Amino acid sequence: MCRKSMLLLPVILVFLMGVAVEAQQPVAPPKIVRITIYKVRPGMAPQFEEFVKKAIEANKKFNSPSKWTGYVRNAGDESLEYTAVSVRKKWAEEDDILAFNLATGNLFEKAFGKAEAERLNKLFADSVISFRSLIDVERSDLSNP
Repeated sequence: MCRKSMLLLPVILVFLMGVAVEAQQPVAPPKIVRITIYKVRPGMAPQFEEFVKKAIEANKKFNSPSKWTGYVRNAGDESLEYTAVSVRKKWAEEDDILAFNLATGNLFEKAFGKAEAERLNKLFADSVISFRSLIDVERSDLSNP
């Protein structure tokens, strides 16, 4: 009996060493996701979409570091929800976007002039009921594979 235990001991130790080595593998950096949700007034979707197109145009004009994907969904009533999702690999990317926004100031005014900037800001104010933004950080070290 003792002899069988002695034979199993190396097998158990090798198994435990494998588990320890696996636990020490480097964890991938977290993925940072910014989600912004805009709730648009019923019937105001075309105005909001015009605002978004102009925002994209202004950002391209000044080579903004911000990249995002947009989604639209029905919110269960007559209004629509537009969602912008942007993925970052590190927090520094968020800082770069903030620095760009601070450096450019009023982007619409610089891109299109004062009158057009005021019109676009009014389009946004008139078409959006509310908006919220959140940041989600993926924690692969907490995931259950």
